[in-house]
Amino acid sequence: MTPPFHTISDEVGWGNDFWTTHLSNVGEIDYAKAVIIADFGLGSDSPIILYYEHQDRPIVMYLKWSVEGRKARQQWIRTHNSFEDFATDVGLIERNA
Repeated sequence: MTPPFHTISDEVGWGNDFWTTHLSNVGEIDYAKAVIIADFGLGSDSPIILYYEHQDRPIVMYLKWSVEGRKARQQWIRTHNSFEDFATDVGLIERNA
């Protein structure tokens, strides 16, 4: 059985209002092209996504939180140019010698 991965658009359709507020930086990415694969743990509100900016090769991104003065700011940050690079860096696959 495959993991229950789904897009952020699916989350919005299911009524998860986190994705429609300023907390997720609405409009920075196309939610229909973003597949949620992980997060940084309970309460972090910092998902890790595969972003299918280009149909055949997704990039890995996460929602970074920061504070500027008294205002919280969220921004989608690219961490890896491919899932393979991500999987290698976190030890899911071995690097080619």
